[in-house]
Amino acid sequence: MASTTLRLFALSKSSLSRSWAGLGSTRSSLSITPLGFTSFHRVARFSTQTHPAGAYNFAADETVKAIRSLLQKAPVGLSDFSAHLEQVGTENLEPAQFGRVVDMLAGDETDARSCIAALVLYQQFRKADPARVLTVQGAGRLYALAQKFGDAECARQLESAYPDVCSSKSVGSSSLPLSSSDWVPESRTSSSWSLPGAPTARDSVTAPASSPEEPATLPDDDSEMAELFRRQQELETEAYEKAVERYKKLSQEVTRLGRAAALKPGEKLLLQWFEPLRAVIEQEQNDVRAVLQGDKDVAGQFGVILSGSLKSPEQIPQVRKEGEYLLRLPADKLAVIVLHTVLGMLLHHTEGIPFTQACMDLGRAVQAEANMMRLKQEHKLVHRMLVRTGKADSVFKALRATRGVLDESEWKQSSVAFVGGNLLHTLIRSAFVPEDQFGAASAKHEPAFQHCHASMNSTGISPDAAESPKSSSFAGTIGVLRVHDKIYDIVQAEHAEILANVVHARFLPMLVPPNDWESPRHGGYLAHENTIVRPKHGSKLQGDLLAKADRGDDEDAPKLDRIYEGLNVLGKTAWRINRPVFEVVSEAWDKGGNLAELPNREDMPLPPTPAPGEKDREVVRAWYRQLAKVTKHNRDLHSLRCDVIYKMDVAKQFLNEKQFYFPHNMDFRGRVYPIPPHLNHLGSDFCRGMLEFAEGRPLGPKGLDWLKIHLSNLCGNDKVTFEARLAFADQHMDDIFDSSDSPLSGRRWWVQAEDPWQCLSTCMEITNALRSGNPATFVSHLPVHQDGTCNGLQHYAALGGDVHGAEQVNVLPSDRPQDVYSGIVELVKKRIAEDVLKQDPLALMLDGKVTRKIVKQTVMTSVYGVTWVGARRQIAGQLQDREVVGEEDLIRASTYLTRLTFASLKEMFLGARQIMDWLMTCARIIAKNGQPVKWTTPLGLPIIQPYRTLGGSKDVVKTLVQTISLQKPDLRPVNVSRQKSAFPPNFVHSLDSTHMLLTALECAKQDLVFASVHDSFWTHAGDVDRMNAVLRSTFVELHSQPLLRNLMKEFMHEHPTIAWDTELLRTPFDASLNENERIMRLIPEQGQLDIQKVLQSKYFFN
Repeated sequence: MASTTLRLFALSKSSLSRSWAGLGSTRSSLSITPLGFTSFHRVARFSTQTHPAGAYNFAADETVKAIRSLLQKAPVGLSDFSAHLEQVGTENLEPAQFGRVVDMLAGDETDARSCIAALVLYQQFRKADPARVLTVQGAGRLYALAQKFGDAECARQLESAYPDVCSSKSVGSSSLPLSSSDWVPESRTSSSWSLPGAPTARDSVTAPASSPEEPATLPDDDSEMAELFRRQQELETEAYEKAVERYKKLSQEVTRLGRAAALKPGEKLLLQWFEPLRAVIEQEQNDVRAVLQGDKDVAGQFGVILSGSLKSPEQIPQVRKEGEYLLRLPADKLAVIVLHTVLGMLLHHTEGIPFTQACMDLGRAVQAEANMMRLKQEHKLVHRMLVRTGKADSVFKALRATRGVLDESEWKQSSVAFVGGNLLHTLIRSAFVPEDQFGAASAKHEPAFQHCHASMNSTGISPDAAESPKSSSFAGTIGVLRVHDKIYDIVQAEHAEILANVVHARFLPMLVPPNDWESPRHGGYLAHENTIVRPKHGSKLQGDLLAKADRGDDEDAPKLDRIYEGLNVLGKTAWRINRPVFEVVSEAWDKGGNLAELPNREDMPLPPTPAPGEKDREVVRAWYRQLAKVTKHNRDLHSLRCDVIYKMDVAKQFLNEKQFYFPHNMDFRGRVYPIPPHLNHLGSDFCRGMLEFAEGRPLGPKGLDWLKIHLSNLCGNDKVTFEARLAFADQHMDDIFDSSDSPLSGRRWWVQAEDPWQCLSTCMEITNALRSGNPATFVSHLPVHQDGTCNGLQHYAALGGDVHGAEQVNVLPSDRPQDVYSGIVELVKKRIAEDVLKQDPLALMLDGKVTRKIVKQTVMTSVYGVTWVGARRQIAGQLQDREVVGEEDLIRASTYLTRLTFASLKEMFLGARQIMDWLMTCARIIAKNGQPVKWTTPLGLPIIQPYRTLGGSKDVVKTLVQTISLQKPDLRPVNVSRQKSAFPPNFVHSLDSTHMLLTALECAKQDLVFASVHDSFWTHAGDVDRMNAVLRSTFVELHSQPLLRNLMKEFMHEHPTIAWDTELLRTPFDASLNENERIMRLIPEQGQLDIQKVLQSKYFFN
């Protein structure tokens, strides 16, 4: 019998299309080749809206994952697929679970394999068990598929079982998982492909020669969700096109109607810059075209971008080629990209951004947009599929997605810098501060963007030096791009318009659940590409390690599946804006701010200028010092105001959304962060106060108590027993009601809390629960936190089996919570008292003045590798804020107190200190051998430290603004000192991240809503007890593994040429020892801690 064939064209990582064909002789089968890019699972995620979440759905979801994994094996015929169904446990599914599985597969519109798998499943199990049912929507989708693929048998079964939705009339109005324009059958008989038990016939379906540009219709089983997907995709893929049209339309209206005065300041500002910038870019493009066509001499043109980049006549061919990149996009689109990219960076960094960083970011944005434009012109089908599946909605995604499709899609780093740097030059010379900001015509040509030089220090760009090109520091000076202070005034006055126009979708929360992470570069936003690990210092080594782990190259190391699953759990937590708190924040901000951590909207007045001719030099010096102090304070206020503006306007944009989501990724150590930077639960107190879970859950019998305990914690009353915290809340019940009812006009008790805005939101939740009449049934949306006790020290205590250290940080059970910070300050006070007896002047000065607050930050960061200088700076800041000592004694007093604090830490946490020293020694040994330190977490995440020395191999690119040095980090020598000092904190960070992800995975299995801020775990008040049990059990699971032994073993295998016995023990290698015996000699000696006891420690996280 002739073969049955079905050809489907889809995307692949390495080619434009692949086909899959069913071949058979006496029986028909379908051979499936993996399509490379997997679809984003819209219906799979939204099934949680119609089915109860939790373990019940978890089984169905896992089944779908297993089926998709099976489909990715090539080749898999239908008969083979049917035979392998037992592997994924479909026969054990209950009816509703089975229906969910088929619904999800049938609704996966971008993956035809999943659609056919749905038909196979239904056909097979309908005969075996008629009780297995579908939802109405699922039946409709499956019926549409049966008719599309000509499976008459399946269609008849569905018509019989679901007569209301399965008929020839209903199919025509349905939104099919596969658009009818995608497949054009060459012939049609009773069956276009074969199912077990279905009639066999010959047919062939091939892809059309061309496809329409509009994306396929979204599933209409939930029109509201389909609309959210449409909006999200529009946000991510059409930002630049819409901006171009918006500016053109505004320009035309202003010219025709003369309505410039009616424009809002934000619109007016962007419009004022857009047209001149577009004109300058267009002129430069014309000059470049003339040079490339030979009409002009590249070396003799004044004002042409190419001439400014020429360093020698020999470079003319290269400069000509780089100039061609400026022609890849029209001038209007380039103008929009420049405005949006630069403003998006600068409005959040008032001190400016490094010019090199701005060049590279802008150049990559142009490259990505140019590649997508080429793709749309040359490969319409590919472009449409990329947009529809969300594989090109960010700079990085677009660059990666077009890499294997377009010739010359990769630009050299020097070309990226050339394009970015010279476009910045056009912006600097064409954008000016509006005249009405000065009140004087003489100032109208002041540039809105400035290139200057600034000094660098350990915290970044020094704002004080940004004005002076001659400023310098030990770290040298760099070129900096800044925006004029007057622009911030416009932003502050009418911030919403600016924000709405310049914040790209990749900076915002998502309206729909993020794409599942499926590889190191596939996950998160629908269209914007994000890497699962945020790149550090431009190093590519981390990406190479991730790719190897994803492929499973190392059989001894786990793959990244559990990392992906953990991030997916966090990304699926739905949030919404807490409207009552948002309204209070808005009202307080409109009244001038300066309340509960909101910055003052008014600048501090500058000190009066000394009288003319003032001869007292000390008076003049004092004035200069005060002027510098006030100027720095006002610059800081600018930065804080912009931060508040961003956060409030993002909240306003999402105020009326039922729910939104935060896609997550990791830093190179494995610590997890939400990708949207401006508004998220890792943000400031007022950010957290404005957020709550979209899903509400009843408080239950103990939820109200946990709300009260949460309130006490937010007020700083977290070092007492739970009973005392409950009593604290009960004693302040009148204040709680007053805060809820009259947050700004009442007594404002909530403002006194350590976290005032979260305190206010908790006051409102408690008030509403109590007034509901039955708090146990009150549906609460508020996240309740459970925080670790100096979590880094908890991990160190578990690593070393340190019983004494474990007692100090609540790893072991106790009647009341242990406060490590108070314990350290008592040891410090003891040492001060001893020095007072010796009449030490510094001890006499500080006696009775050292509090827990002064040493807390240093104790907290000591476990994460804070240096002596950093610790002294922390303590000096605390002493200064509390006016404990004068300016003249600040350095001596902070140095003395730092020494006592470090000595007290060493005394209390001897075991932790020993492990830290051992980790640093291992790192030093590896780095001295010229290698960066790398290790693998228990979940399989490979980590490599990126610290390298300055210098080494680099490219130099000359632009009209400045010369840019592009260093190649992976070719530079490792920084031995940084590799050594950073390893202990980075290793502990990788462990606390592992603990968090293990907890997230287990919470998902137990149907708990979960969010985290590193070592602070969040869930609903009624579920805190269950989450507490989970996080303790996962901590035990983590530290029941031989973590230090595994680390040492990995080091030995990774660096076999290092004489570890000699380096660590100062003894020669003993050949009589096996590997395990040798490792036990090399690692620190373990204490007697019973890690199982953490299960009974109620204050472990509290």
